[in-house]
Amino acid sequence: MPKHREDEHYLDQYGQPVQSFMKAIKFYTNDDDYAEWLLGRYGPANPQNYFPSPIEITYKELEVDVDANS
Repeated sequence: MPKHREDEHYLDQYGQPVQSFMKAIKFYTNDDDYAEWLLGRYGPANPQNYFPSPIEITYKELEVDVDANS
């Protein structure tokens, strides 16, 4: 996802700044999609100020006390 080099905000799919990476545009394929979007219609005015910031989202199952929920 595109992250600003100095301000550290992300961009949504329309090139608008967002603080949460959960609201930022995500690319699930190689950097080609990122480069095409960055230089395209919705990309930022100064694409050199952004870089592709990788993220990792992990999920884990929470322990639940079954007796407490009965």
